[in-house]
Formats: sequence, structure tokens, C-alpha cells
Amino acid sequence: MSETPGGKAGDAPDDGPELRRSDLNTLARALRADWPIPDSIRRTLLQQVIDLVDPETERGAKASPRLKLSALKVLQQFNSLSLRQQAVDLAREQLELRKGTGKAETLADLVAEAEAAAESYQPEERP
Repeated sequence: MSETPGGKAGDAPDDGPELRRSDLNTLARALRADWPIPDSIRRTLLQQVIDLVDPETERGAKASPRLKLSALKVLQQFNSLSLRQQAVDLAREQLELRKGTGKAETLADLVAEAEAAAESYQPEERP
């Protein structure tokens, strides 16, 4: 990433480092491999990726179609991970509720169920 001085969100190029396709590919790889990314950095990266696909920002207006496509793939991965985390959280809540009923299910069983449900999840096509 090329370094530039910081600024307000949406103000390019002063909004932190410029993201290139190679940067987006590395970010996508980090998301797939579940590398730990601190929340503050995750928020900054997510905002920069959103700016790339938003035609109303300077970055979005200047971004090439290939860069926008790479950014959209990263956004899809952020969304997929978020859905999977929600499924795991729901499984944990269900485990806590089932513990009160005396069922002998383990957290690992419920997490496996949640991951299977998340992997088989197919969002509805919108017209």
C-alpha cells in the first residue's frame, strides 16, 4: 500500500493508504485464512473498500472496474464471515438454552451444525 497522509472518510487520496488490487487480494486471503485483524484496522479497511465501490466518493469515481470487482469480492467475504459468526453465536446461545433442559450436546456439536448451516446458506436472489 502506498502511504498518504490521513484524512476524513471518503476523501481520496488523503484517506489513508491507497488500496491496490494486490492489497485487496492479500486482504481476501487474510479473511479466508481467518487471520486476526484488530477491530480498528478492520473498520478502516472495510471503509476503504466501501469507498472503492461507491461511485460518489473520489476513490470510487477513479477506481478501475477490475479494482472495483476485487473490492466487491472482499466485501462479499466480510459479509460471509459475518454470517458465519452469527451462526456460531446463535449455536452458542442454543447450547446455553439446551444446557438448562439437560440435553447432552456439546458446544463442538452445535458449532459444527452452525458451520454446516452457514456453508449451505444461499441468499435469495433479488430482482
